[in-house]
Order: sequence, then C-alpha cells, then structure tokens
Amino acid sequence: MQMRAMLAPSMLAIVALGSGSALAQNADVIKCGKDLATAADCVACHTGDPSKPFAGGDSIETPFGVIYGTNITPDKETGIGNWSDDDVVRAVREGVAPGGVHLYPAMPYPSFAKMSRVDVLAIKAYLFSLPPIHQSNQETRVPFPFNQRWLMIFWNWLNLKGGELTPDPAHDQAWNRGRYLVEALAHCGECHTPRNVTEGVETSHNLGGGNLETWLAFNVTSDWNAGIGGWSEDEIAQYLLAGNVAGKASASGPMGPAAVRGSAPILRCSTTARSARPIHATSSPWFYMASTAK
Repeated sequence: MQMRAMLAPSMLAIVALGSGSALAQNADVIKCGKDLATAADCVACHTGDPSKPFAGGDSIETPFGVIYGTNITPDKETGIGNWSDDDVVRAVREGVAPGGVHLYPAMPYPSFAKMSRVDVLAIKAYLFSLPPIHQSNQETRVPFPFNQRWLMIFWNWLNLKGGELTPDPAHDQAWNRGRYLVEALAHCGECHTPRNVTEGVETSHNLGGGNLETWLAFNVTSDWNAGIGGWSEDEIAQYLLAGNVAGKASASGPMGPAAVRGSAPILRCSTTARSARPIHATSSPWFYMASTAK
C-alpha cells in the first residue's frame, strides 16, 4: 500500500490524472494542493508582505546569516512560472533549483524529501493557479564560506536522508498517516529536534526539542516528564487547532500562527477516501508521537 493512498479523496484523483497539465486544471487537486501548502506552512517563509502571498521577502535568521524566502508565485521572471514538474519536485525534495542552484536548508527539504511526488505536484498546481506577482528575490546575506552554495553538496551528503516515506506494516493506518504528517509534510522535526554541529537535525533525538531563531521548540515525544506523554488526544487536538491548552501550554512565537494555519487543512487532507470512519487528523500525529520516546 502506498503512502499516497492515505491522503485525501482528491489525492486519488491526482493519481488518475497523471500529468502536470491535468493537475493544474483540476479544481479538486488545486483545492487539496492549497490545503497541503497550508499544512506545510509555505506562506510562513515565502511571504514578507501579506498583500503579496508567496512572493517571498520574509527573513529567516540562521547561525550563518540572514536567508530570505523566495518568490514561488507563477511569475515567469521573478517566480517559478517557468519551472517544470521535475524542477519543482527536485527543489522541494532535493534542495536543488533549476540551473543546479543549491538551496539552503532553511527551506526544509530534508523533511520534504519524504513527501510523495503526488503531493508536491498538488502544491505546484495550487501555486500555479494563483496570480503571478512580479517581485524580485532579496539577496541572501551569508558570509564566506557559507555563501558558496556548492558546499551544500557536502552538507546534503551528511544530512539529507531522502526517500519518500512508505508505510510501516508494523503499524496501523493512523500511525503511518501521522508519521507522514509529522516527518514530511508538517516537518515538525525541523524545529522540534536539536541540531548537530553542521546544523542538520540530530535524528537520534527526533522531536526531543530544538530551537528556532530565539525561540525554544519543546520536546513533543511521548516522554511523560519532558514531552507530551501526559497529554490526551483531545488536548493534542485543541493545541493544534487553537494553540492553547489551559494549564499545559500556549503556542507563541512561530508556533502560534503555524498551529492555527496548518491544522484545519490537515483535517481535510489526511482522511482516506476508503476509510469506513474518518480519523481526526490531529489524532494521526498523536498516534505517531505517542510511540516516539526521547
């Protein structure tokens, strides 16, 4: 069974359509692409001016300098309007833009590497359905030697453990769906996992807590003392949907808007067409994280 079979009903339509041109013309695919893009929180880094969504310009503070989100609208000069399906998939999953330009991992392609091609192309279909916005990308300010993008070849060799996730037969559908949402689409580990000396995620401490700019991203493993092992499924759902659980936690910093923006789309895009009983999306990451001890 393929991971794509565990996504929304419209995902099944994507498989039948096949080509990128058909994807772009299909309203159901575009709708789910919007949900996927929102669940992945693309707007957070790719929108500096709220009146120009996805046109880039937002700054990201990293230990190596300031990196700016790029224009991913379908503008043919300043955006990705000339990118093919393969171009988008390679950039999202491998961190390499057309022309062999290496992206910095502020773009969470190490997590997106686990996404299905089908989902990536659904997001592309949504983005290409939006009005193009002509806005040049701001120049990333990273000092030498980190401004030498070809060095990312070595970083990727150390940190990019690519490959589309496939279901683990030892676990049920809800757990596998949760794993896909947590590890790939919502890229929770990018903030909630500590970093190694190269600033790659320390996979041996997956979801054990990390840092984003000046903010602390807490331990979200099943550890009862340091993590969320004592949280109920309803509390997980409430936190993801409202950003607050009285007496336990309140989402602030980057997590505040991320929780509110991303949870509703996950509700829609994580329910299988063939499920006899739809499974609440926030249950899916819970089932997965409940088995992930620090």
